[in-house]
Amino acid sequence: MLTSWIDLAAKLTSEKTKAELRIIREDALISRSRCRATQFFLQSTSDVWIQLDHDIQFDINDVLRAARLAHSLQSAVQIPYSCRSLPPRPAHRPKPEAQPLEDNPDLTPVLFFASGCVAISRHAIERTIGILEEPTAPEPFRVQWCDDDMVGRFPTLWMPFVMECAKGKEYLSEDYAASARLSLCDVPQYVMRPRVPLVHWGDFNFKLPNA
Repeated sequence: MLTSWIDLAAKLTSEKTKAELRIIREDALISRSRCRATQFFLQSTSDVWIQLDHDIQFDINDVLRAARLAHSLQSAVQIPYSCRSLPPRPAHRPKPEAQPLEDNPDLTPVLFFASGCVAISRHAIERTIGILEEPTAPEPFRVQWCDDDMVGRFPTLWMPFVMECAKGKEYLSEDYAASARLSLCDVPQYVMRPRVPLVHWGDFNFKLPNA
C-alpha cells in the first residue's frame, strides 16, 4: 500500500492539487473514526472528501477521477473492491438490475457503497446532515451531534443501525448505514469502473475478477 501513498504525494505535488491529508486511527470503533473524519472534512474548505482505508492499494489517477465525478454529480462515487474473503465478493451492495449510465458507462448506480475507497461531495454530505439532523427526521436515520475530545463535536452520519428489509431486519454496517442515509436524502451513489483494479490486502491480495 505504501507505493500508493507515495504516488498520491507525488501526484498532488506535481499538479499542485490543493488537498488536506488526515489520518484517523487508534480507535477500535470504525464508525466513530469515520464520524470524526467527517467533521474534519466539514471544517476544511475542500469540495470532496476521499476516504481511503489503510489496507487498500489504489491507483491515484482513478481515485482523483472518482473525486471529480463525485463533485460534478454531487454524489458519492466508490471504486469497487473485494471483501477479504474467498471467493472474492464485492464489498458494496449492488443494486438489482442496475445498468451503467448511458452518458457515463464507467458509473453504475449502487444500493449501498463500501467506504474503503469512496469520494463524497461536500454538497452530498451537508445536504444529508442538514435534512437528518432535524427533530422530525425518521428514526433510525436521524443524525445527531456528539461532543468529542478529538474534533469538538461530530455528526453521527456513520452510526450503524437496524433496517427493515425483504428478509426481515438487517444490521447495517457503518458504511451501509451512511449510504442508506444519503439515499433517503436523494443523493446519487455509484460504483466506478477503475482503470486499475483496487487491491484489498490481508493475508494476500484480494481482488475482484471483473472490477
